[in-house]
Amino acid sequence: MALRSFGAPALRHSVTRSPQGTVCHQGSALRTRSRYSPSRPASSASGGSVVKGEIDARLDRISRHPFRAKFQLRGRDRAQTQLRSMSTLRMHARDLIFKRLAPAAPSAL
Repeated sequence: MALRSFGAPALRHSVTRSPQGTVCHQGSALRTRSRYSPSRPASSASGGSVVKGEIDARLDRISRHPFRAKFQLRGRDRAQTQLRSMSTLRMHARDLIFKRLAPAAPSAL
């Protein structure tokens, strides 16, 4: 299966799904494993919204991954976080997810 994105060279790789719903991408330039499953909701296991402590725990786990740890806010983005409250940032993030990401995978929400 060949995927082509505009402005980037095409990568030849295959996509397989394990019995647990894990998606595996294998190709010449890409070897990643994603745990995203459209049938699994993006909220907490209780079915409600994600609690603040759970978000902090997830961010701590993410920060321990070398690849993800190198992404940091700089310049204008850092200034925006210092000027606005955390509740405002969370509200903007929620709006962004529902307006832009939810239409791409409506069954995941």
